[in-house]
Amino acid sequence: VDCLVAVGKKSSVLHTTEKFYDRLRESRNNPQKMVNSPMLLADNVGDILGEAPDVLAKSMQFFLQGIGLLSGLPMEAGLVGLGRLSRAMSMEDADRPRRSSVLTSSPGTASPAIFGSPPKFPS
Repeated sequence: VDCLVAVGKKSSVLHTTEKFYDRLRESRNNPQKMVNSPMLLADNVGDILGEAPDVLAKSMQFFLQGIGLLSGLPMEAGLVGLGRLSRAMSMEDADRPRRSSVLTSSPGTASPAIFGSPPKFPS
């Protein structure tokens, strides 16, 4: 059985979780019982799911990739934008110039107009 044990260092159940994890480690003597069982201790956190969901999600992703359940997922692909409810701007907004001076030029600084077709090079 593979399992990921996660707890915050400020959690009220830290001691109980550590005892539970020690019992899991004892069962590793039999390789059929405990193949992969990491423990995640999150610093400065009581409720890891409520206070550090990004840390838990990244750890879960790495754990699941490590045991072969998400082997096709790129390492960071599932975590892009984690913790944000929406993008700051759409892709169309990102493609637009940010300053209006890029779109219009002041008189006398405009480039000369180009007439004709572009040069053709021998192929």
